[in-house]
Amino acid sequence: MSYDIELHPELYFESYAKLAMIFDAAKRRGYYGVKLFNAVPLRTHYYQSYVTIDTITLAKTVLGHGRLPKTSNRQAKMHIWRQCFDLTHPSFHPRGKKPSYTHEFQGSIETDGFGVSAQVKRKLARTYVDHPKNLEHIRACFAPASRRNIILIDPNKRDMLFMMEMAKPPLDGGPFVARGATMPRTMRYTSNNRRFDTQSRARQLHAQQLRDTTTIPMPPGHYGPPTPISVIEATMPSRKTARLAEFNVWLQAQAEWAPDLIGFYSDPIWRDMKFTGVRRRQRSEDNLIKRMREKFGHKLLVIMGDWGAASAGRHMRFHAPSKVAGFRKLFQKHHIPCYLLDEFCTSSFCPDCHSKLKKNVLPRRLSPRPWRARQGQMDQVHGLLGCKGCADPQWPANPKYLCPLRYWNRDLASVKNFNNIIRHMLDFGGARPIHLSRS
Repeated sequence: MSYDIELHPELYFESYAKLAMIFDAAKRRGYYGVKLFNAVPLRTHYYQSYVTIDTITLAKTVLGHGRLPKTSNRQAKMHIWRQCFDLTHPSFHPRGKKPSYTHEFQGSIETDGFGVSAQVKRKLARTYVDHPKNLEHIRACFAPASRRNIILIDPNKRDMLFMMEMAKPPLDGGPFVARGATMPRTMRYTSNNRRFDTQSRARQLHAQQLRDTTTIPMPPGHYGPPTPISVIEATMPSRKTARLAEFNVWLQAQAEWAPDLIGFYSDPIWRDMKFTGVRRRQRSEDNLIKRMREKFGHKLLVIMGDWGAASAGRHMRFHAPSKVAGFRKLFQKHHIPCYLLDEFCTSSFCPDCHSKLKKNVLPRRLSPRPWRARQGQMDQVHGLLGCKGCADPQWPANPKYLCPLRYWNRDLASVKNFNNIIRHMLDFGGARPIHLSRS
């Protein structure tokens, strides 16, 4: 059905509009958790953002071809782009080693009217560890004589990446050990690390200061202080409504204030702040690779959970999506092999005794978010799990389950189960453990 919606969205517009009206009525009746939306997506910002121009858009809109050209042939596609761009410029050059380039210009650019970005990219296939070719590569890296370390990564929300080094068999045939002083070595890359590297909080405060201190010209005869941009945006009616009268109020407010807002956001400082954010995010990711190599070694192989790649329809509200494809492109950029692993039940079973893990093992606590804590909100501790099977009977009993529990960090339990899955696949020809299998 999702494919049909992308192919023929006009067939579902009436149903989408009715769904928006149902949500609007439920919100008015006081149903908690109902999120309003627009049946027709609208632009929510006034500064110019980057738009994508592909071959068809260039041919029909810019060159004015009345008849749609054939773009399946690469030579015909590049002939269209040569009419507007100099493809001999280094920005359009292929990347990688000759003759099989890894990245080529595919006939697509992004521009905001000032800057242009040529999309020199390569389609990223979903390569899973259970593929025989990938499994043989992992087996070669798992050998004791191999200098490449295997890093297991669990992608998350606020803790964006949780990493653990996979233990290797020693050359003398002894027990499995991980290289380094601490075994196994672990590392986190959180959203707070990214905020610190990108200084996003400082940019947000600077943007808010500009909105608070900039005022719009008032009409003749106006009495009182001038109105700042922040007050105008705060008093703007909501566009998220399915009622025509309320939507007309929003349109009237847009007609009144849109020229002033567009003039305010047309200042080059907004484009500079946006570009600075992109540049600092790229620098933060490059620093992540640097820290990984300082922690685990220069030669790495990454095995990452596929939650973000296979989580269609399972996105958590109020959280940024798990950046699995983005991090895979980052590893590919730094020549680090990366394979996906199915995360089925990896945080549901104990990695040591394989028994079912207990959830919500601790009573509710005050929310770690300051603004929620000030409201007195109590949250469950979702990141802590309990195992009854490998707990010492002499330990104190858990007040909820009335028995001793061994406590597990959810991320640590997941990556340890990753380790169990990989070792089981290497020993039994690609088969997963029974308790971690879908069939």
